[in-house]
Formats: sequence, C-alpha cells, structure tokens
Amino acid sequence: MSEEVFRTDRQSNRSVTFVAITVAFLLVAYPVLRVYLPGPSWARWMLAYAANERVAGRIDNALRALDRSYQSDPDIVYDSQYWQTRLEIVFGRSPIQDEEVDRLIRHAIEMMQISKDANLRFKISKVLAATLLREEYWDLATELLDQSYSHDPGVTRDLQYWRIRMQIVFGRSPVQDEEAERLADHAIESLKSNKDAGQRSMISMALASTLMKKQYWDLSIRVLEELLESPQKRSADQNNLLAYCRSLSMKNLKQALVEIDLALKRDGDIPAYLDTKGWVLYQSGKYEEALAFANRAVTGFSDELQENAPELYKLLQDKRSLADPASSPITDSDLEKEGAENSPSKATPNTIQLQIADLAKNFAVVRLHRARILEGLGRKEEANEDFEWIKSLGIDDLSNLY
Repeated sequence: MSEEVFRTDRQSNRSVTFVAITVAFLLVAYPVLRVYLPGPSWARWMLAYAANERVAGRIDNALRALDRSYQSDPDIVYDSQYWQTRLEIVFGRSPIQDEEVDRLIRHAIEMMQISKDANLRFKISKVLAATLLREEYWDLATELLDQSYSHDPGVTRDLQYWRIRMQIVFGRSPVQDEEAERLADHAIESLKSNKDAGQRSMISMALASTLMKKQYWDLSIRVLEELLESPQKRSADQNNLLAYCRSLSMKNLKQALVEIDLALKRDGDIPAYLDTKGWVLYQSGKYEEALAFANRAVTGFSDELQENAPELYKLLQDKRSLADPASSPITDSDLEKEGAENSPSKATPNTIQLQIADLAKNFAVVRLHRARILEGLGRKEEANEDFEWIKSLGIDDLSNLY
C-alpha cells in the first residue's frame, strides 16, 4: 500500500472517530445541556431561579427571571409556581402597591383569554384568588371568577368555584344580603340544567350548609328545593338538612316532617336526625312529642361522644355537675389533649381542635333545643339545667347555636 493511500485511510478513520466521539458525548451530555437551551426546560430553570432569588430578597433579579421564563415559553403561565412567585413578590412588599396587584391581575386575565383550555384558565383563577381573598382584594377575586365563568360556564361544575364565591360573599363584613341572594340565584340558574344529580347535590349541599350557618335559611331552602331530587330520591342527609332549614325558618313544617321521617326511615335513629324531628315538632307546637325526640337525641349524642371521643365526653359530663361554681369553660389544652389521644396521627392540632370544638357546639345545640322545649312545657327548672350546662362551656351567646 502506498504512503498516500495509507495517509488517506488514516485521515478518514480520524473523521469517523471524531464524529463517533462527538455523538457519544452529546448523548451523554444532552440531558444536562438541554436545561441551558432556550425552550420549556430553560423556562422552568428560570422559574426555579426566580423563586430562589425572591427568597434571597433579590426581587429585581426574580422579576427579570420570571419575564425571561415567560418569554422563553409562554406556557409557563400554566405552572402554579409562576403565579405563586409573582404573588409572593407583590404581597411580600410593604406597603403593598395596589397598582402592582392590579397589573398582576391584568396579566392573569390576559393569559386566561388567550388559553383555549378551560381547566388551565380556572387553574390560574384558583391560584390567584386564594391570595387575593386572604389579602381582602374581594373585587379582584370576583373579577377573576367572572372571567373564568364568561369563558366557560361549565366551570360552575367545579366545587372549588363555589367555595371561592362563598368566601367572597361571606368573607366581607358586614355581609350584604343582596350578594348572598345573587350567589343563590347564580347557583340555581347555572346548575338547574345540569343532568348530573350527584354533582348538583354535592354543590347544593355545600352552598346550602354555608347559607344556613350564616342564617340565610330561606335561601338555603330555595337552593335545595331547586337543585335536589324529589324527597323520595334524596339521601337521608339531604332530607335532614332541608327539614332542619325549614324548622329554623318556621315555614312549611308539614313538608319538613315528611322529609325528616324519610331520613329516619332510611338511616335509623341518627342523633342529629332525632334532634331535627324534635325541633320540627316543637316549631309545630307539639311539645310533648318534641321532648321525646329531644331526649333521645341528647342520649344518642352522648353515647356517640362516649364511644368516639371519651376524653371530651368526660369533660362534658363534668360540666353537668354544677356543684363547683368556679368550674371553668373547656380550654384549648383540654381540646388538644382530647385530640392527641383520639385523633388520626396525620391530623394537625388546629384541625383536631376545630373538630372537637364543633362536636362540643353540636352537643350544645341539641341541649339548647331540649331546653327550649322544656320551657314551652313550663318545666323551667329542668330547662335551666341545660342552659347552665351550655354556659359552663363558655357559650354565653345562644343566638349562635342553631
């Protein structure tokens, strides 16, 4: 073989070898290099960098990184972290600049108008609304939801939509009656044609329960009547809630009796249902019958507490004895002790405390109902025992028990 031919083959082999090494290197290095190339991966890297810069207090750097992230990949706006970082920057400054908040919302609305995906549009609304509500920017939160609804009326099938709406209406003080009425009307108009009975039920029960707690009993009744199935097709809980709302409103009590009887027939002697039956009978002027159900409700509730929350039951039983006038109301430490001994390990102390406080309040409601019935029968001494027991829990305002 001539020297010239040998040299040519060697050069050819070098080229092949170089190409092979280059390809192998790129295959290994690509997962790392792609992070630094423009596009979705670069955008997410810049988003993470922005979050770190915000934490470090370098706000201008964080804002520039967010802008570069969006410029590299506009779809980054559908990442919750993008909006969370922007929110943390806007609301992390003191004092908060309203024009910055407004600019952020305008940016969000613009992105919602561009997107063709209803789920992504509502995802933006939910992330921003949570912070806006916490900071009491009620009107801007409302505007975000209105935008979601205008683009996609089907968003009303999402329970979270209604939870945000309820927070907007009932988070303000004082609550405006017309706003509550508008909320109920919106629910009825947007959900009545929904053929999914389970979905209608879930949303209407959540809305009606909140309306009831805020003492909008007639609105609660209207929502349930319009959106639930017929009494025979309803669940026991649905019939019980509607019957109880009627008893509080003192309207259509005959229908309330039909509904609570259906609930009791379906699920048996649930203490809450027995209490509803007693209260409907009381509002109907049937005091003797009402007392029989009230006594059964108190006993049943007491038995449930003894079985499921023995420490709380013991505390409440102690309150029954009024021999010690210095007996103090149930304290936070009492509740925490009960929660620590009887709750799932994953529950937080605050959640446990709220749950136990609700149990105590519910029992107080049952005792209050019995006291009112006993008053109606002229048995004031017995009624006073229930009243004093309730006061021993530290509950002085009975108007909040219903």
